[in-house]
Amino acid sequence: MEKKVNARGGYDYLTGISAFSSGVRAHQGREIVRAVFERPVPWEVGFDRVEQTLSDESVESVSLCSVELRCSRPYSTDGFDAFNARYVERLLSMGVLTKGDDNSVGRTNVAPTDHSPDEQSMYAFSFIRNASTNRSLSFVIAGGGEVQGGTISPDTIVRYGETTEDAMLDKASFVLKVMEKRLEGLGLAWSDARSINVYTKHPIDGPVVHLIHDRIGEAGQHGIHRYYTAPPVEGIEFEMDVKGPTWEVALS
Repeated sequence: MEKKVNARGGYDYLTGISAFSSGVRAHQGREIVRAVFERPVPWEVGFDRVEQTLSDESVESVSLCSVELRCSRPYSTDGFDAFNARYVERLLSMGVLTKGDDNSVGRTNVAPTDHSPDEQSMYAFSFIRNASTNRSLSFVIAGGGEVQGGTISPDTIVRYGETTEDAMLDKASFVLKVMEKRLEGLGLAWSDARSINVYTKHPIDGPVVHLIHDRIGEAGQHGIHRYYTAPPVEGIEFEMDVKGPTWEVALS
């Protein structure tokens, strides 16, 4: 994981995999706007709305910096790779990415356990624009689960196949370290966070919640947002993402 600059987009990013980066931070004088759909829309329709919104805001396509998706159920690893290939092609066709370059756009993709969409859908997206206030930071840390290394397999998933309270505690501890490394990689700390999100279908009351509050410190005053979802790939049980101060708008 390495911090790099997307000069045209107006943000720094942490390298991730070919489908998405590990997180983004707006440059000085820029801010992140998070646009949230009232209801998730099919992901390709969502990208149509992305293009329209960026045009309305008079910002370039490279200003897109993060995407939040909702899938109908967790993918197999092969299915996840197949979707990611189509997803990246759409980013290339929009001019958000250039073939051969890193993917600087962060992402969270999870599968709701209730009211799940019938198909892969878009929940929200974020983009960079010129700052409207003098706030000094605006960022989005991409979703990450309990996977050790770049590939997803039973050998790389922390306590694969286990969902006991003790196993979930180990998974949460690992993911918290992932979030901390990403924050530090962008020159940030938990104290900068304003939205801390947990994605799991398993109970986290008790030790897991206490662990999270102990680790995040004063950021706990903003609460922990828990989504009853599964991470996007079979076998992963616990995911988090983190956001800093951003503007938020609603899309019909």
